[in-house]
Amino acid sequence: MSGAETLVVAAGRVALVPAEVDAALLRDALEESVEAALGAAADAAWCVIVDGRGDDTRVLRRGAVPVSIVGEPEADPVSEYVEEAPHDTLLEVSDDDRTGPDPEEAPAGDHDGATITLAELRARRAAQVDPIPEGDHDGATLSIDQLRARRAAAPAVRLGRIRLSTGESFDVDRPIVIGRSPRATRVALDDAPQLVPVPSPQLDISRNHLEIRPDADAVVVTDLRTTNGTMLLREGADPVRLRGGERTVVVTGDVLDLGDGVTVEFEDVT
Repeated sequence: MSGAETLVVAAGRVALVPAEVDAALLRDALEESVEAALGAAADAAWCVIVDGRGDDTRVLRRGAVPVSIVGEPEADPVSEYVEEAPHDTLLEVSDDDRTGPDPEEAPAGDHDGATITLAELRARRAAQVDPIPEGDHDGATLSIDQLRARRAAAPAVRLGRIRLSTGESFDVDRPIVIGRSPRATRVALDDAPQLVPVPSPQLDISRNHLEIRPDADAVVVTDLRTTNGTMLLREGADPVRLRGGERTVVVTGDVLDLGDGVTVEFEDVT
């Protein structure tokens, strides 16, 4: 190396970056995930990250790397390994720092007939509500834009409540992140989530495990791409494993099982 590079090693991963990258921040990111490390080095002109934690070593390169790695396996483009998060997911993906076999990937689709998509819920409600008339013929009628502006300026409205098996309960009036050591990064001040840590002695629960978010007219949950997954338990239906990174609408009485005996029950969901 020329001396203008920094080599950082953590959690079975190695990163080679320009010297101006914050090494302490990068080390913490490496302990989280490859994606988090790429984010920590996002402003660097180039970077190399070697992930040796799986069965096959992965080498991810970005930019014009000024050094050669002897015996390096064929490098894969970063885009093949960095999975784009949903536009409204403001958190890092969960860590993969637990051992043991990966769980079977959940089947696609709605096999239990009970999961409701956000689009379906909105369509049902739209069919039950009379449309707001356009124009202002009597001096009191609001236009669609005026109504949306008033709703946007209104204070947060509670769309439900969650009750944890630990005994804690919280109103769903802003985003909530549950995990064994949750934290939020790169979030807007007016959208900062409430962080709820839960015990996980067997490390079944990820650091950032589950996001609960009030939507305009529903409560949606997202498994933050955890290793051990999240199970949705709904009365009268078979348990369903949430797909990582996919938003799911919940209703009153639904229970989410995070593992290690920690559950989240939804109450008074409007």
